[in-house]
Amino acid sequence: MDLSPYPPTHHLMRVRVRTRIFDQLRDIAQKESTLTGDHTSISDLVRAALSDWIRVYESTELLYQLQLSEDEKKIPVG
Repeated sequence: MDLSPYPPTHHLMRVRVRTRIFDQLRDIAQKESTLTGDHTSISDLVRAALSDWIRVYESTELLYQLQLSEDEKKIPVG
């Protein structure tokens, strides 16, 4: 039972990925660790990918809403 007065800031998520994908992520994480000198984990890569996906989704949704808008000021030029 969590008695903390603060809501959780993280959730643990388990997913299945194919062995080939996991192996590629491990290789990428090792290369990034070598290049940057900072430890990069597979979880770091997955979190970054999820954040990027959400950002693209939100941008696409915004563009879609702008296309539906009748307000000429909101319609992108170009």
